[in-house]
Amino acid sequence: MKAIGFPSLSIFRPGIIAGNANTPGYAALLGRLIPGSYGTIEQDDIGRAFVRELTNGAPGVTLLDNGAMKQRAR
Repeated sequence: MKAIGFPSLSIFRPGIIAGNANTPGYAALLGRLIPGSYGTIEQDDIGRAFVRELTNGAPGVTLLDNGAMKQRAR
């Protein structure tokens, strides 16, 4: 994707997505015990981060892990 040369590119890399039908409840619970990028993030936080990046994203490439998405969702 970076090689295509988009003026602005945001790459979202969530860990375990909680709150959707494809993630079993036990996986979301266990994911809360995993710190950092591989732990659980709520699907609502991902959606808010998408909107924030779409409306306020900076030029260039932005990589967003769980922490960055949670920060933008606030």
